[in-house]
Amino acid sequence: MGWIAASLLVGAGACCSDRAVPLRPFNISLWERAELFDARRHAIAGVNLDLPYGRERGVIGLDLGIVNVTTGHGDPPCFDDPDLADPSCADVDEDILDPVRRKRLPSRRALTAGVQLGIVNDDRRGMYGVASGIYSRALGTMAGVSASVVNVHPESTAGISVAIVNAAYAPFGVEGLGHENPRASLGGIEVSLFAWETDVGGLQVGAYNQVARRFGGLQLSCFANLVIGPMDGVQLGGVLDTAGAVRGVQVGGFNLAETTEGVQIGVVNVARTLRGVQLGLVNIAANGLVLVLPVVNVGFR
Repeated sequence: MGWIAASLLVGAGACCSDRAVPLRPFNISLWERAELFDARRHAIAGVNLDLPYGRERGVIGLDLGIVNVTTGHGDPPCFDDPDLADPSCADVDEDILDPVRRKRLPSRRALTAGVQLGIVNDDRRGMYGVASGIYSRALGTMAGVSASVVNVHPESTAGISVAIVNAAYAPFGVEGLGHENPRASLGGIEVSLFAWETDVGGLQVGAYNQVARRFGGLQLSCFANLVIGPMDGVQLGGVLDTAGAVRGVQVGGFNLAETTEGVQIGVVNVARTLRGVQLGLVNIAANGLVLVLPVVNVGFR
């Protein structure tokens, strides 16, 4: 549990070192503006209860409720993110805004760190610690453990992500999952039934794993592993393994790669360029000993 304590210290230090962010040890919110303290101007260092809905600047400690929303700053995010516009922007005092650029001041930001439990968790500046619910989204960095039915992390995740659906972007244009972000990355362990990621480094386990750019590590699935770009490591798929460029090992029913440097083991193995060995019932390589061979094919160019 040491990493949880470290996350709390990081979050508390970032929040409390800024004298412009007043702290309160406890808060109860029934709805936005219907709360014990004005959550637009205070961060909570202790316990925060959102019953049923709360929108806080930041929470260090325990954030418990039905719908938990943290913005990371004192103002609604409409000044620098049109997609998250909020009509309450007009009610924010001028003294907490940059009078020239009309953007939120960096010194006004607060972090969310600790444990967050709710049906919906929406962290718009990231989360450090543990988040669990039906739907959990971190628009900044998620460092720690996220365990929900649906996890959405369009920026970066470091740690463990467990869900039925893990998504860094919207695979089919589903509203609320966001758009593909070339900077999004996941480092650590991901366990899910369905996963759509941009970059992954570590262990990915699921029924269907899709990575839009690069993968490095071990990818396990009972159905399909798809990597659009290079794959450095091992793919173990029940039915299908595919990657743009393989540097490592593919093991599955059907293995497909543009280029393979390593080994393909399966019922059917296909590589346009092979620098290694194919072992299977049907082995196809444009530069192999023969274009199509049973049992084994070898390529060196």
